Amino acid sequence: LYYDPRFTIYHKESRSTGIHSPLRAFYLTRNRFLFAYRNRQFIERIICFIYLLLVVLPKDCLLYLLRFHFKLITASIRGVVAYFKMTKTEKLNRYGFKYAYTRY
Repeated sequence: LYYDPRFTIYHKESRSTGIHSPLRAFYLTRNRFLFAYRNRQFIERIICFIYLLLVVLPKDCLLYLLRFHFKLITASIRGVVAYFKMTKTEKLNRYGFKYAYTRY
């Protein structure tokens, strides 16, 4: 590993999927729940899920609604549903991307 402070690296967000992509919205939503599941225990996990369901998801959906990105609302909701359909083993599996988003 090498560090050189003279260089600057720019991260181009969502270059492969696009900023307003249903695929991005699906995985962003689903992975928020996966992150909370894998990194929180007991009451903290429940609090995170409540926060995600009652604050983050409605906020995101409202922003998508105001910007007329209706497909992103659907994709976000599908992300939540996909998370809750996963088994415990699938939630703990950190390898691969077994669950691909299907477009409707």
